[in-house]
Amino acid sequence: MNIAYFIRKVIYFLIVIIISIVFALFGLRKFPNFANIMGKIALLYLNLDLNKEQHIVACFKNIENCFNSSKECVNLNYVDVNDDNDAKINSENNNNSGGSGYYNSNNNYCNVNGIKNIEEKNKFKGYAPPTQYAILRKCYVACEGSKFVNIGGGAYVRNVTDLPNDVILRASSGKFDFKFEDVDTPQVLIYHTHTTECYESEEKDRYDKDFKARTKDASKNVVAVGEEILKALQDNNIGALHDTTIHDCPAYMGSYDRSNFTVSSIMKKYPKIKILLDIHRDSITGKNGERIAPITTVNLDGETKQVAQVMLVCGCDDGTMDYKNYEKNLSFACAIQRQLEKDYKNLARPISFKYKDYNQNLSSCALLVEVGSLANSIKEAKRAGRCFGLSLSRLILQNIDSGG
Repeated sequence: MNIAYFIRKVIYFLIVIIISIVFALFGLRKFPNFANIMGKIALLYLNLDLNKEQHIVACFKNIENCFNSSKECVNLNYVDVNDDNDAKINSENNNNSGGSGYYNSNNNYCNVNGIKNIEEKNKFKGYAPPTQYAILRKCYVACEGSKFVNIGGGAYVRNVTDLPNDVILRASSGKFDFKFEDVDTPQVLIYHTHTTECYESEEKDRYDKDFKARTKDASKNVVAVGEEILKALQDNNIGALHDTTIHDCPAYMGSYDRSNFTVSSIMKKYPKIKILLDIHRDSITGKNGERIAPITTVNLDGETKQVAQVMLVCGCDDGTMDYKNYEKNLSFACAIQRQLEKDYKNLARPISFKYKDYNQNLSSCALLVEVGSLANSIKEAKRAGRCFGLSLSRLILQNIDSGG
């Protein structure tokens, strides 16, 4: 082999490496066998032993994974880029051990079956992370610590603001600003700022990496959950409306402005509406790419069922928002949280109290409700919606305006 020939092969080899790195950096993962192919080409140019190809293939793939591990909250396939969604909060908190310790996880509800069964098409020689595409099922409860405020009845608020916990305790002991009127007009509005957020079609141990967790199909997204809440309220003769306007498609940015317009218009038409429920779906992922399904077991309609956990999100003013009534909304959230804990223990994760408004300045009984996460099945989410609707109905009927 002459020197020129050898140099030419080395140059070709370097070109292949550079191309592979570029593909890895730009995340072009629609070609799952790309690293494998590039490794073989490089080895052929160098006349190396193909039995050693796994080392170079693993090298290419590790470059890609190293880069992608730093892209948290960027890829919509994994975490919603969602300023209201507690995915960002929970991305810190979703591990059984380690992490920031914000949540304890009840291992009775943790299912890690199938972690070793990585699909053949997603395998490549020399590299197979054990949690690749895994779905873990966990029950989130409050931890000890100053950030968790016990509001009684086994219910907690997680304070992620700089406000003292006394503000939460004061709000939790106050009465919320709602009296149910026995009138033939809606008093509750259910709507969705991120209407296309959806769920897995069934309970699974693994997820498809191409599953976007977004759809306009109302039978598979949060609209189906809203319908369950609506039915529970109507079964208890509570007037409610369910608006299914899509606010997050085709444009995601500006969703809250569009839902603000929708809600304001409906409230002008139905001035008796006081309770506003913005129903969402959370997105919880682990540090190794696993997706988390928050889950618990409850007695629903006389049967023991697995149900997606819910989380109430209550915003507050940091001094830059026109959100003066946040304590009244927090009082409302605390009342619902205690009712949920009484009716269905561990159904509700601790309330998230944070510096946001989420259009909650439109009413003193306005809440954002996260129902499950992207790894939950639609059935689990719908059951959670029914549980939430039944508990809310009980709370509302305890606050009847007698007209006196």
